Amino acid sequence: MSGEQQEPFDRLNMNKAAVMANDARALAALLRKSLDYFEKNKGSLSAITRDLKTMLALLQAWSVGSFHNISARTIVLSIAGLIYFVNPLDVVSDFLPVVGWVDDVMVLSWILKSISADLEAFRGVSRITTNEENSTAT
Repeated sequence: MSGEQQEPFDRLNMNKAAVMANDARALAALLRKSLDYFEKNKGSLSAITRDLKTMLALLQAWSVGSFHNISARTIVLSIAGLIYFVNPLDVVSDFLPVVGWVDDVMVLSWILKSISADLEAFRGVSRITTNEENSTAT
């Protein structure tokens, strides 16, 4: 990784994310908190909304066992990003208007770009599942 790509990665608590990946309750709580935080602040996150929603859905599907085709790296990066996202006291405090969101958006953007192939793969599988369910319902 280049120095520029390394910085957000260093700021994340990867150990905590790896532990949380194996703790269904903690992961479920983080997902709920992330969804609440996202809903309250989605105007500030409009540039990354689609990918962030996909990442949350992917983690939810993985946590309940309905999606397995995902790397451990993607799971840990996603969880670490959410930990950073919901922490109001990160590099730049979220209590500072506008400026406090800059680091969150930068870190999440970096993570979303890093896992973009997995997000696209999940979107493809999700669409197929939804289309199959719709066709069997009629």
